[in-house]
Amino acid sequence: MKVYTQEEFDALPVVGEYKQCPTGDYRRISSFGERCSFDEQCSFGEQCSFGERCSFGKSCSFGEQCSFGKSCSFGEQCSFGEQCSFGKSCSFGEQCSFGEQCSFGKVCSFGEWCSFGEWCGFGESCSFGEWCSFGKVCSFGEWCSFEGKHKAKSGYPMICISGVGSENRTTYFFNTEDGIIVRSGCFKGNLAEFRTKVRKDCPLGTEVKAIQYLGFANIVAATWSPEQIEK
Repeated sequence: MKVYTQEEFDALPVVGEYKQCPTGDYRRISSFGERCSFDEQCSFGEQCSFGERCSFGKSCSFGEQCSFGKSCSFGEQCSFGEQCSFGKSCSFGEQCSFGEQCSFGKVCSFGEWCSFGEWCGFGESCSFGEWCSFGKVCSFGEWCSFEGKHKAKSGYPMICISGVGSENRTTYFFNTEDGIIVRSGCFKGNLAEFRTKVRKDCPLGTEVKAIQYLGFANIVAATWSPEQIEK
């Protein structure tokens, strides 16, 4: 992969107001202007800064503490280090991954299977595709939507419980206008469907897994929807 110097980057052509940047290693460059368009699999170092409306192909990788202006777009499977920051209206393809303490402006959108580290923060009206995963203590602005279409109710929209069941997986609960949405392993549905699934998998109801998951359902109901608590 070609390693670009600042001089070579500055000499890249501009077509339709966008600087055309082929696949390459840009880790020697720390500051990029607005409206750069990068091909797939480009790599960038730490503390890079990009202006507004930059676009990136799939599988690009970025170091820690990179910053991006508003309306930047990213292809699938891009990866970002810790403490990266993004302006409003940025968009991300499927399976992008983010380190801890990344921050996102309003109206950012994420494809399916994106993953976020701990302490990430999201502005208002961000939208998340299906099967995204979140680290601990993430924060969300108002009017975000989860699992591709479910708009969150006001207040903190998510409860996640990790390290239980036979697979030690994380179970996510989202408080949405369509009711409480549950995702656990390959299951996704509402709270009643989640309880039915647990009882089907553990018909005696005395297994540790059943006790755990049915207890989680009551914790979530007590938090968001007390009428759904089961005695």
